[in-house]
Amino acid sequence: VKSREEIGGVAMITIPGGTFFMGHDYRNDPHLDTRINVYFPDERPVHQVTLMGFQIGETQLTQKSFREVTGRNPSTFTGPDLPVTNIGATEALIFCNALSRNAGLEPCFDEKTGKCDFSRKGFRLPTEAEWEYACRAGDTSTFFYTGNSENDLARAAWYLGNSGGRPHPVGRKEPNSWGLYDMHGNVFEVCYDGYLEGSATNGYTVDSVMNPVRSEEF
Repeated sequence: VKSREEIGGVAMITIPGGTFFMGHDYRNDPHLDTRINVYFPDERPVHQVTLMGFQIGETQLTQKSFREVTGRNPSTFTGPDLPVTNIGATEALIFCNALSRNAGLEPCFDEKTGKCDFSRKGFRLPTEAEWEYACRAGDTSTFFYTGNSENDLARAAWYLGNSGGRPHPVGRKEPNSWGLYDMHGNVFEVCYDGYLEGSATNGYTVDSVMNPVRSEEF
């Protein structure tokens, strides 16, 4: 049963803690659609990750919410229910701190260094592991939370094949079993972990890990 609450005007879903296998090895996968690019070395090796429970936004951040906090809207395609675009990780963490203050919560980020204090209860960006765990919603058996085919993807996401090259209002596609929308497609989402460019495996190892944060460089 999903647990939903509004904090600071943003709908949040409580995600239970648990263990899952992060990443995917697409080579020789019997479910692979022949149109899918099989070269994703940065998703290997698959490894076990254990996470504590956390909360995450029910939808991608809307332009309405961003404008209410910051007084501006940097997006190219505009509309109150469209996801905000044209912001990077630094702007995202500054927004998180401002949203925390508005909600009476202690900000998590040091805005000079970008470091996150995970002991604080304010808004923050999810780690990559948290994001993938939330997206999968307890099922690692399929490519997408709706299945393996492009038709399955279309039920969950706005993507190259159906988006018309522009973002769409949040929350209009099928949610995953934890009640999260647009975890596939629409616009890129920002995680706290810095991407390890030049690493063949993006820093993954075969070792089991708990609450991993692989890089804090933006």
